[in-house]
Amino acid sequence: MPAITAKRTDRKHAILQAARTLFARFGPRKVTMADIAQKAHLAKATLYYYFKSREDILREIIRNEGAELWRRVNEAVAQEHDPVAKLKAYVHTRFRAIEELSVYYSSLTEDYLRNYEFIETERRTYTELELKTIEAILEEGVRQGKFEIANPRLAAFAITMAMKGLEYPLIVEKGVEVDGRHLGMDEALDMMLDLLLKGILKKTDGHDCS
Repeated sequence: MPAITAKRTDRKHAILQAARTLFARFGPRKVTMADIAQKAHLAKATLYYYFKSREDILREIIRNEGAELWRRVNEAVAQEHDPVAKLKAYVHTRFRAIEELSVYYSSLTEDYLRNYEFIETERRTYTELELKTIEAILEEGVRQGKFEIANPRLAAFAITMAMKGLEYPLIVEKGVEVDGRHLGMDEALDMMLDLLLKGILKKTDGHDCS
């Protein structure tokens, strides 16, 4: 890579890293281009050479973090062969990735960001990808005789809603309290998965196939 191209790549990376840190701490609405330039140790004019606005920076961060989320999820699911293991890998990987990709998570959940058209598009894309991914795992389980589900799409929707209900307490509050006992992310997710699987695992002679 030519030296000048490498320098531009490094500067762009520094800008995105600085913006990501500030967005995660203060929220995109409270961060200015001047803040980002200062954090990246660059002149404000240099910042505008790479990005026209704060929204352009936010768009690229969300695109990058979204791609990283689905890379991790798809990789985790592909490593498993059993549909039950795939579903568990999906859920655990999804939550861990979203926890780390804080700007992406806020873009999916913060109401004040809805006025950005590209974020609304990302939210719709994310929801559809999630439904399709879970539906595909459930359909595979039905084909293999592991799951007994009349409507995999509807079941995928129910699982998605169950996960969304746990996002805030697990990601923001770092756990849930049940009967005075603190449950961390992995334990709470295992409990949710256990309940979900009891409802969809095909029964054999009155017992779960697990």
